[in-house]
Amino acid sequence: MKAPRPGEAPKAARKLSQGLRDYRPMEMLQTPLFWILYVMFVLVASSGLVVTAQVAPIARDYKIAGLPVNFLFIGSTVLVMAGLSTTS
Repeated sequence: MKAPRPGEAPKAARKLSQGLRDYRPMEMLQTPLFWILYVMFVLVASSGLVVTAQVAPIARDYKIAGLPVNFLFIGSTVLVMAGLSTTS
C-alpha cells in the first residue's frame, strides 16, 4: 500500500452531522425509532436462536451427527463441533 498522491484522495469532511442533543433513557423509550430498532433486533436474534436450535435435528437427518471431525488437533463429532462454532 502507498499513500495517495495529492488530488487522489477526497477532501476531509469539515463538519460531522450528528444529533444535536443526547436523550435520557425514558425519552428514548418514547421515540418510534427506538421501538422499530428494538423489534428488528428481537426478530434477528430470535431467528438466530431458532436456527441454532435446529442444528442437531438437521445433522441427524443427514446422518452426519456422529461422524468424526478433526479441527486444529481437536478430535470430535460433527454435532459437537457445530455446537462449539455456534456458541463462539
